[in-house]
Amino acid sequence: MKARDRSPALERLLVEAQAAMQHEVSSRRKAVPGDGASSSARRALCERLRLGLIAIEESDGDYRDLLLTVAYHHVVASELGVAPAERFDEAADYARRPTADLFRGFGRRTDVTREAFGIRSL
Repeated sequence: MKARDRSPALERLLVEAQAAMQHEVSSRRKAVPGDGASSSARRALCERLRLGLIAIEESDGDYRDLLLTVAYHHVVASELGVAPAERFDEAADYARRPTADLFRGFGRRTDVTREAFGIRSL
């Protein structure tokens, strides 16, 4: 998707996300072990997860590749202790209809595991 094709809501989100990530980087530089640095890292990972899902809207891949990509996001959300349905619903708000429907449905699935999708740990 070209920048000119993006919705105003998506453009605002991208600007906000860039500012949030700059703030997070700045905060990490000031972090001292034991002062909440791990929660700061978790917040940063959750934000990257949300942005990653939203970025999927711009890809033009095969449907099977899309499902595998979305499965990775689902597994990561679960492992971070974040409700996948909430993250997927947020991303769906910025997606066009077919992708938004996929996000909402996939986020509610209970059968998405590393084993089911062949996802290995790094």
